[in-house]
Amino acid sequence: MFTVPGYEIHEVILEDQHIVVAYATCTQTACNVIVKMVKEGPRTIIENAKLMHEFEIAGVLDIPEIVKPLVLLRQGNSLVIILQSIKGVTLRHYFRSHRVSSRNFIQLAIRISRVLDKLNQHHVLHMNIRPDTIIIEPNSTHIYVTGFGYAVRTEGERRNIPLLEGSPPYMSPERNARMNGMIDVRSDLYSLGITFYELLSGRMPFHASDPLEWAHAHLAIEPLPLAGESPPIPESISRIILKLLAKTAEERYQSPGQLIEDLEKCLHQLEAEEIYESGKNALQHNMPRLDSRLRLTKEQTSVTKTESSVPMISFGYARMLDLAALMKASKAFSEEKEPEQLMRTLMNIILEDAGAQRGCLVRVIGEALYVEAAVEAGGGVAIFETVPLDEYDGVCHELVRCVAVTKDLVIVNDAYKEGKFVNTSYVVRRRPKSLLGLPIYIQGILTCILYLENNLIRGAFGFDSYEVLHMLASQAVYVKKQQFSLEGIRKLKNGGHIFSPSTHLLTDREIEVIRLMAVGLSNKEIADRLFIATGTVHVHIKHIYAKLKVNRRVQAVTQAAVLGLLEDI
Repeated sequence: MFTVPGYEIHEVILEDQHIVVAYATCTQTACNVIVKMVKEGPRTIIENAKLMHEFEIAGVLDIPEIVKPLVLLRQGNSLVIILQSIKGVTLRHYFRSHRVSSRNFIQLAIRISRVLDKLNQHHVLHMNIRPDTIIIEPNSTHIYVTGFGYAVRTEGERRNIPLLEGSPPYMSPERNARMNGMIDVRSDLYSLGITFYELLSGRMPFHASDPLEWAHAHLAIEPLPLAGESPPIPESISRIILKLLAKTAEERYQSPGQLIEDLEKCLHQLEAEEIYESGKNALQHNMPRLDSRLRLTKEQTSVTKTESSVPMISFGYARMLDLAALMKASKAFSEEKEPEQLMRTLMNIILEDAGAQRGCLVRVIGEALYVEAAVEAGGGVAIFETVPLDEYDGVCHELVRCVAVTKDLVIVNDAYKEGKFVNTSYVVRRRPKSLLGLPIYIQGILTCILYLENNLIRGAFGFDSYEVLHMLASQAVYVKKQQFSLEGIRKLKNGGHIFSPSTHLLTDREIEVIRLMAVGLSNKEIADRLFIATGTVHVHIKHIYAKLKVNRRVQAVTQAAVLGLLEDI
């Protein structure tokens, strides 16, 4: 049991690696309080900052449903915050120990939404809504909100800690994205949707195991349907939750007030159905049934910057996700033995890091384009064999060719509605929202194109930097070369032949010439080695330059190395 001078600790109610929370009594005033203390350890400085931030934000809020901080103390290297005493439990604990009917759930949801509405009116974003930061008094079912360590003021002086972290399973897509933008109460509403989903179903709407996977799920994976639950979840409640979980903020409820309006409609509908069922059983009276499909409130689809929004400071968290992606790739290189499985892992890491649903690696060989890998999020279609681009219909060909010609980055924020690819057959058929074509240069030569797609979010790929994606794609190119070499050795051992678009680009004689060029032989020395005229060597080199789209000897050798034509040297 820990101690705090001036307070008698009675019962620990929450303890994890970083903090401990307990009921206590102030020895001077005999008042019951809650003590929350940071444990000493590697995260002491961070947890102290969160506690100080919570004291500053929550301490000035005049909202009865906020767990009020009273005193901030220092004990050794740790901070201690004294909070008003509430005899309650977290929503997570309450739903595990109580049977909550649909009607009672909606009543609780309305109360929680009203607290968010009050926070919004006070220009505060909570940024940490989850089942563990919402407290309920079991007897009165009064609701309280705590956990303001990540809260953000949206007006006046903003002395807020940067949004470097949070609780990844509950963070909205806009907090996980790397593009600049505004963040507002709709981010808290998304977290509330995750909370409602988890409380009702007993599971999360996505499968993920680390921050990178959670970020990808929020950006690119549809939530699992709320079906097959016992007891069943009414369709009207399910539709409200799924609206809260919309990937783009414009498609969610635009304010807590609009959410409350639909929840109240849903409650009235359930109460009317209960009256109907009761009357039918007692009187056998055939009353008309209410429409079970709740007509959700219609909102405007565009929201401009308001006083209740704040610029998104996501760079720190984005860098953390990039670092996680690189570490995950490094681990894959050290553990995966088969090139194809390593390629699959790398491509999935690229999807996770970019927040993409579909990814494709297109090899550039002269003017020819070949799909060398294609994956879909959630274990969908995966291709790891070399296929000519024209024979693969899983990408927007026009965008890929545009990158190949311009040799520059191409981003489309809402492909189905705007941009020069809007009338292409692929866009008309697939209706994608965000598209990205990233040229991948290796040793200064355009080697491949990384194609990414997200059909759920507009502007998903407007990043500040593409360095990590470029690095991961370059690693995938290397793995593909290794895979081809290994497959070639296996085929040769079995008496087969090797197919490679690279080797079909040059004739056998031209490959001999480029390999001798690579070891530093002059035209005359090459002619002597191959028993041909020097003029013939000059003609072969001219053809090689034309096919490889280069005009210098060093460039030709470099491109040949990238294409895997020099591996036997």
